[in-house]
Amino acid sequence: MTNGASKELALRGATEVESKRRKVKPLVGSTKPRLYTPLLKGQTLSDEIAELAEKIGMPLLPWQKWVFDDMLQVDKDGKFRRGFCGLLVARQPRMVKHTLRACASSGA
Repeated sequence: MTNGASKELALRGATEVESKRRKVKPLVGSTKPRLYTPLLKGQTLSDEIAELAEKIGMPLLPWQKWVFDDMLQVDKDGKFRRGFCGLLVARQPRMVKHTLRACASSGA
């Protein structure tokens, strides 16, 4: 093992020990994405999705609620205001399932 590699291992070990001593806050992502289309204002069906998610034991995360608030906007006649909903989420299979179900039920 090279001297540089042994220093790296020593530093990594010290960091692990130090993090065990002090309480480390859990990492939390941002609710709002960096890039998004302008948000619509008005009535949304996202509360119904959130209620269903609670009932089946899979409550929505804050960012998921934020997405559904805009994605499920309806007009006065109860028709969806967005004709197309696109969402790209890395390593979040739970959200993809919710999104596919919501889009499938809306006929989008």
